[in-house]
Amino acid sequence: MKWKFWEKPEQATRRLPAAPVQVGGAQQEWKWKVKPGAHERQLQRRCNNVMFPAARRIVSALDVDEARRKDAAELKDLIQKVGAISLPEDFPNNWNEHLSNIREEIDRLKKRTRQIGGDTTKLINHLDATRSDMMNIWRECMKDNPEGLRLFEIAEAKAREHDQESRCDFGQQLLRDDPCIPACELAPSLLCEDSSTVASFWVMLPDANKRAFDRMVEDCIRAATAEGFEIGAVREQLLAMGWPRS
Repeated sequence: MKWKFWEKPEQATRRLPAAPVQVGGAQQEWKWKVKPGAHERQLQRRCNNVMFPAARRIVSALDVDEARRKDAAELKDLIQKVGAISLPEDFPNNWNEHLSNIREEIDRLKKRTRQIGGDTTKLINHLDATRSDMMNIWRECMKDNPEGLRLFEIAEAKAREHDQESRCDFGQQLLRDDPCIPACELAPSLLCEDSSTVASFWVMLPDANKRAFDRMVEDCIRAATAEGFEIGAVREQLLAMGWPRS
């Protein structure tokens, strides 16, 4: 494509989502959550956004209410599961298996926390602290096994690296059993995110899928610019994907 968005020196201003539309069709004032759950976040992306198909740009107050209900139910379920994790004072003889099961459950819940979105900072901090305490107990149990402890630290270093790579909520929400982001809306949805999120997604995307995704992005922008969309608004996102293409 010949769009010379990369030559623009100014920083494009990110557009805030417009107010949803009432059932009767009249606009109403609406305040989006600053840290929305995954369901509400997708409505924010779609609302009055010309990068999406026309029918998907219409978001009603009922849509938002339903999305927030789903987000609240998912958060409540997560809080209950996080609260159920505890480290017993006395460990069984098979302490290695016992601690391994706790670690796996913590890691599953951290992944789920990113999948549901919202204001989950305290939950993540609690899970990280619990996991850290458990790892210290594990090290103490292995203090007389130098080789086992060495292998343990190697595995933990890899786990920390994987955790850093998996911090992108957008990517995790694509992996939900019930994705909030339809496959057909992946390109415009990603372009609504900040450039660091786009870069993280692009790095994790298999090379075999990048060409097809490029075509999705090109088709999305071509349709949007036909309606007056300014490509400079997503300049940083496109640069994060390695655009312009030759």
